[in-house]
Amino acid sequence: MKHLKKLVTGISSGAILLSAFSAAAATSYPGNYDKRCRLNQSDAYDLGWIFPAQAKSPYRGRCLDTSIKRPAFLLQLNSEGFRFANFHYQGKFYEIAIPRMSVEKVIFNTEHFKPVGPIKPAHTQLRFVLNKDAKLIYQYGSRKGQVYKNIRDFILSVDYMVPRGVPYRPIEGIKIPFLKENYMNAYRFISTQDRYEDRVLKVGRTIQQYLLELSDEEKDATLKYAVHFSHQKQAHEVYSLSSRNCTTELFRVLGQATKNPALSWYVTPDAILDPVAGQSVDLLVKAGLIRYELPTMNEEFAR
Repeated sequence: MKHLKKLVTGISSGAILLSAFSAAAATSYPGNYDKRCRLNQSDAYDLGWIFPAQAKSPYRGRCLDTSIKRPAFLLQLNSEGFRFANFHYQGKFYEIAIPRMSVEKVIFNTEHFKPVGPIKPAHTQLRFVLNKDAKLIYQYGSRKGQVYKNIRDFILSVDYMVPRGVPYRPIEGIKIPFLKENYMNAYRFISTQDRYEDRVLKVGRTIQQYLLELSDEEKDATLKYAVHFSHQKQAHEVYSLSSRNCTTELFRVLGQATKNPALSWYVTPDAILDPVAGQSVDLLVKAGLIRYELPTMNEEFAR
């Protein structure tokens, strides 16, 4: 473990909330489903999500690609633990049962993409490392309800949702009134091993890791709100590069879990070239949640 190399930069009084485009609030629509969009008719938690027919989008009414991305479907939340469906592991979806107060670490991950001119776009996600086994459970088929395997390490990633074959382009994710609504948004859960294989081994990205300074109660609450928001929001909300995306939603979860008034995400003029990864880390340092940078996921898994 090493001391965080980049300490918080000065947050100027001219900080602009979210970004220059944030004046337009992100949009939500009622749930839209079509049984013809279900990829697995035997899976009760494959709801057949579609791009909302009410959306100002060229994709309205089309099936969303849920082959690897689905929001959670909450089945149990009580003193014993969490249980929800649509956890993605090795190409399939499972229920997962997680004991309460089992989160040992919450890690903030950043992943830089190819620069767009001088600007560094990026993705952020939360990693949960447990000190007790969570159980993956078959959620469909002849073995439905049976335990498949134990797991202790997984990711919350808030991702855009689109019809199959639609690429992600940052400029199309800017949600302002005169532009079309091109993407929906969903909180999804996936194993850390899968994320490593997909982003590091296949794509060659570097995933940086920062340990969050949270109490045991805050760690548990972070997972609780992550699951709650995933279930509540489903794929009903329009993705917005400025006000509803991977990073704004992580700050929403952490803000609810910690009740820390400093946890609101915004872009300052001096962070405009690194508005996601760099700005997020600076804000988390400022809020007292980051003191250390861990080895990258690349380094950790290479061992």
